[in-house]
Amino acid sequence: MAAGLSTLTAEATTSKKPRSVAQNLLVLVTSQLTTWVLAAAWTVVVPRSIGPGGVGRLAAAWAAAEMMGVVVSLGTYNLLVRRLATDSNETSRLVGSALLLRVALSAPGLLLMFVYIRVGHFDRDQVAILWIVTGTTLCLLLIEPFQAVFQARERMEYLAYTAIVTRVGVAGGAIALVLVGFGPVALAALGLFLAVFVASLTAVWIRGFVKFDLRIALAGFTEMARESWNYWAFSLFFTLYLWIDTVLLSLMTSPAVVGWYGVPTRIWGALMFAPVIVSTAILPRLSQAHREGPDRLIEVARPFVEAVLIISLPVTVGVAIVAGPMIHLLYRPDYAPAIPVLIILALSAPPSYLSIMLSQLVTASGRPGTWAKVMAAAVVVNLLLNLVLIPLMQSRIGNGAVGAAIALLATEIMVSAIGLAVVRGVLKSGSVTRLLRAALASLGMACVLWAIRGYGPLPQIPIGLGSFIVLALLLRVPTAAEVSIGRGVLSSRLTEWRGLLSR
Repeated sequence: MAAGLSTLTAEATTSKKPRSVAQNLLVLVTSQLTTWVLAAAWTVVVPRSIGPGGVGRLAAAWAAAEMMGVVVSLGTYNLLVRRLATDSNETSRLVGSALLLRVALSAPGLLLMFVYIRVGHFDRDQVAILWIVTGTTLCLLLIEPFQAVFQARERMEYLAYTAIVTRVGVAGGAIALVLVGFGPVALAALGLFLAVFVASLTAVWIRGFVKFDLRIALAGFTEMARESWNYWAFSLFFTLYLWIDTVLLSLMTSPAVVGWYGVPTRIWGALMFAPVIVSTAILPRLSQAHREGPDRLIEVARPFVEAVLIISLPVTVGVAIVAGPMIHLLYRPDYAPAIPVLIILALSAPPSYLSIMLSQLVTASGRPGTWAKVMAAAVVVNLLLNLVLIPLMQSRIGNGAVGAAIALLATEIMVSAIGLAVVRGVLKSGSVTRLLRAALASLGMACVLWAIRGYGPLPQIPIGLGSFIVLALLLRVPTAAEVSIGRGVLSSRLTEWRGLLSR
């Protein structure tokens, strides 16, 4: 392990040449596949050991900590990426000012967590988990400005290293802990240890990219706070929107119900791999394209938006069909109420994918305040829907998590519709034609999955994926350029692997 980390550190400090979008996507996809395998191991073992109540305690703590974190971060991450992508000479001043700003805002963040704990009247274990997760969140927030540097310089491998190291530690450590009898408090403590470890690695990797000068950082402190305001408004409303359902569930229902929602949302979060990876990789290019004009920004973004939407269709169909068998296979019988929640969340994939991509276009165009207004509307709608649907579903079927999932689906549809009105022209008639062909391929995949439903999710997933790829190629869903890029990347990887094997 130590030798591997030394190698990563050496690689991180020797090459600073920007990579292509395809290379960055490949790095992030490789990282995501690795984290998927580790997350799958966590998913199979940990929730089965600690039960829905344990999962609910951890989910509620992370929701509260994320909402506290948005106060501390002040939305500086996206501002840093955008500014550093267009002017690397400002790196030291901007990063230093962002760090000072986050340190200063940690006090009000801690105060908000204290108030939440007092209002919630939680038991001792839940309070301990909340404070430990708060420490983890603050630690991660302090290394985010450095990660913004890596993203702006298009050195996505550092983000991939962080994700892999974290996932290895979380999955391996959590599995070991629950197998010897430890519970949610120990799992929260493991997260804090890993956050400190990753912060140490980041401090090594960032050398050569940033030189700190406290005087320069202090000089830019006020400017950073002022420029971050619109980005903070977006981050605030986005985080509230993302986590308000879990917080309300924790206040209005039991930890078990939160667990029924926490497991599907964890799976749903993993399903966001495509828009998250693509938007992370192309944000610097979008910021650069906008300097040439808004039409150029749309032109650069369109193929990526189309590709992400196409991916969302088989994801929705596949997860909705295998949700029941997958929950029964991976979890104990007391997780059965999570099945309808997962199906509803799967239906939200297309609008969610689209809204993530559209938010990056607005960010790249320097209009974070516009998307902040969209997310403010989403928070209000989602909050009202949750306040009605959670108690309604809890009283009718004993599962308030279903109400939270319905509220999320309805709000995602609204957000994507507003987003298309804000970012006009990103989808053209040709885009709609491609999406219809992809929908037809997804329908064919659904038929295949239904035909082999008796064999369980393990064969269904690869067979379904393979059938979609074949049908998509037959229906000419990918463009010639996308096929060419795919062949080039695959050929490059195969050449590298042959070279490694021949040594």
